[in-house]
Amino acid sequence: MTENLNTETEAEETLRLVAQLPPPQDLTERVHQRLQDAQAIAPRRGFWSLWLPAQRLQYAGAALLVLAIAGSAWTARHTGSGTAKGQSPVQPVIQATPQGFGPASSEARPSNLKPIKVPPAPKKKPSASKVLKKRTPQPGAQAASDSKASANQ
Repeated sequence: MTENLNTETEAEETLRLVAQLPPPQDLTERVHQRLQDAQAIAPRRGFWSLWLPAQRLQYAGAALLVLAIAGSAWTARHTGSGTAKGQSPVQPVIQATPQGFGPASSEARPSNLKPIKVPPAPKKKPSASKVLKKRTPQPGAQAASDSKASANQ
């Protein structure tokens, strides 16, 4: 601990000696020159400031999109869907089942729906390689059948 006290006192003595020294002659001129240079140079643009023009374009595009949607909604609302003024548009008829949802296997179909007759899918003809495999016996299978025949005799 006594060593720490000695180093602290030595450091304080050194700082006092440095503080008593006169400053360099051109120090104030250099400081003022650096301050003037820093003010004269345009500030550097940061990374995010480079995106500002793109951000303005994004805002303009978003505003244009909002206007387009609002305009189309307004025209759809005020022009109607082809009905004359004073008439309400035709509402779809919803038929309620008398017993709630009804049986689970029931299907709801419109009355004007007619089934479409679809011809059955054509059968694929077997390829030539499959036909040849069926007709030609494999060499291992023929040897096995020959050995069975000789064993039976």
